[in-house]
Amino acid sequence: MILLTIFFAWFWCESQKELANNINKEEVNRYKIKVIFWAILAFLPMFLINALMKNVGTDYGNYYVYYQRIVSGNEQEVEITYKLICLLVNKLGLEFQWVYVIYSLMSYGLLSLCLKKYSKNYAVSYLMFFLNGYFATLGLHQIRQFTAVMLVFWGFSYIKSHEFLKYLVCVLLATTFHFTAIIMLPFYWILGKKWKSTAFIMAAVILLPFNLFYTEIMTWLFATFLPRYLNTNYTTRGFGVSALFLGLILLPLLISILYEKMCEEEHTIFKNCMYFSSILVLFGSWLPEYKRFVYYFFIPSIVYIPTLLESDKNKCRKRIFYVILLGFYAVYFMKTFNEWSIAPYRSVLN
Repeated sequence: MILLTIFFAWFWCESQKELANNINKEEVNRYKIKVIFWAILAFLPMFLINALMKNVGTDYGNYYVYYQRIVSGNEQEVEITYKLICLLVNKLGLEFQWVYVIYSLMSYGLLSLCLKKYSKNYAVSYLMFFLNGYFATLGLHQIRQFTAVMLVFWGFSYIKSHEFLKYLVCVLLATTFHFTAIIMLPFYWILGKKWKSTAFIMAAVILLPFNLFYTEIMTWLFATFLPRYLNTNYTTRGFGVSALFLGLILLPLLISILYEKMCEEEHTIFKNCMYFSSILVLFGSWLPEYKRFVYYFFIPSIVYIPTLLESDKNKCRKRIFYVILLGFYAVYFMKTFNEWSIAPYRSVLN
């Protein structure tokens, strides 16, 4: 799947460059068709694997139970869009599997649009998305948050263009898919600014005191906003940062720092995201499900790092960084694959 995706994505990217450099108006339509053709082929492998999966991972069974309760008219605590999609699928006389088809269509469609909008190397972006585990954790497990993350990712461009209402719509819509997206609302005023390193140090210092009042804070938050989690282990503090995951987060930050002089003003948002994702991992891993919050800040790395490296005119240095980055990502993938509970893969076609 990933080999096909990389192959098609490379042709898609090259076709996009040809279209951008084409000055012959008579051939524009032919180039556009070529771009769309390769874009669809790059979209299909991940989409099909995700949309056709059956009883893979831990969340599939839960989503099926949610679906049964919702279409039966019973109360189920879950975001409104999941309820609406379930009701739509049932109303159309379709089976539960179509819930996954719809979510995959939205998520991977948005991912393709974000790559086209932000990345300079679609093949590497897809490969990073796959090797850093997002295809497994978001795509094959957390389908609601996958869509939410992609909506926020798309909305980052409105920070640069100072279109608050459009960004607000993206975040609020994302929140209807997964409640965690609401935390990204105040970052409209944070991510677009050029911060000194002392500001990030202060952010880290602010997170530290929460350790002293962790139980009280978590109990109040869950009692107020998510009472169904109040008596679960979510209120129990834990530290879950492995050396591999730490490297996964810090390596893109290191490349970002080394290439800071090449960082254009339009990349300020993504550079800030690299810092915030690192701060969360280093100083906020005690938060329950902290990786769910890291998603929103770390997802830009799949377009930001390839864009920085592609801007490097020193081909030898660029290739060295690609080898280091993707080599480490491959090691991370192989070492953590068994933790994602996605094997053996099964589909509705079996």
